Amino acid sequence: MNFNRETLVNNLEIVKKFVPSKSTLSICECFKITTDKQINIYGTDLNKSIKLTYGKSEENISFVVNADLFLKAVKALKDEEIDLSILENNLIITAKKSKYKIALLNEDFPEFKKIKGESCILNSEEVKTVINRLLPLTGQDEFRPSMTGICFDKEKIVATSGHVLGKDLIDGNNLNFILPKIGLSMLDGEFTLTQNKHLINIYNSNLFRDISINVITIDETYVNYEAVIPKEFRGYSIFNRLNLLNALKRSILFSNESTKQIVFDLEKELKITAINFDKSIDSEESIDIIEGNNESIRIGFNAVFLIQALSGFECENITFSFETELKAAMFSETRDKLTIVMPVRLT
Repeated sequence: MNFNRETLVNNLEIVKKFVPSKSTLSICECFKITTDKQINIYGTDLNKSIKLTYGKSEENISFVVNADLFLKAVKALKDEEIDLSILENNLIITAKKSKYKIALLNEDFPEFKKIKGESCILNSEEVKTVINRLLPLTGQDEFRPSMTGICFDKEKIVATSGHVLGKDLIDGNNLNFILPKIGLSMLDGEFTLTQNKHLINIYNSNLFRDISINVITIDETYVNYEAVIPKEFRGYSIFNRLNLLNALKRSILFSNESTKQIVFDLEKELKITAINFDKSIDSEESIDIIEGNNESIRIGFNAVFLIQALSGFECENITFSFETELKAAMFSETRDKLTIVMPVRLT
């Protein structure tokens, strides 16, 4: 059967994101490819699975092949068209002057389930923007699995590591679940989100391909994030976000290598200081206040968390709200688009 090589490679690379390079189950290191009027490519790591459908087909074939080897072999070819055929449990890849043979796996590929349940339609660009902002704020602790994912609490979307907490809104979502870390860059336009207990389906259809993704959600109770977000603050100041972010990126170079501590001294302007006694280096940055209520504070932060917090925003100006040097501070674009950062004790 003939395939356009470039189109096949593009679609294989999308599915490959769901296929682990190494797994205790060899079947999970494979693509399953079938043709039945259209071309279907499957991939899974058992926690998340994908079915990608594209093009047209007049022939019926079905095979399971090692994903890494097959993708590398097809990418290495330069021909516009290639032919795939099966001979004695081997996949034969034929181009004009090249011919490859790859042994196929004779195992049952995990079934891709069709999910029925409550659903909603979301805008992929809005969702990708929110997830890209919140994903760096998720935790890494496997003993606190709920914090390793992103909480979809109807229209509220939340992520936290315990040191920082980000909150945003997505219009149209009416479901509640914790989504594991997953890339959604392949989605385009609107997509349908369907939930059945602890299984989520993401379905996206466009001119080039149909994508259906099944994800097992994190079956944990999420932290009471509303209790973490302060309701009132003593003071606030508004800064140019990029000026503040760039100053932090410079300051972190002079901070202690283990604590990454920097200090905010806010009075008539914001002074950011960092010091590394071991290397006998220090820095001082000054940031103009655009607007504020003239309250002052001296408060310490881990610069890594501040850079994470500010990098996700796209606004020109950011509001810094604070209470005391030991209580959580907030960086916000709006009241619903915010990041909470816990301070550190000054040393």
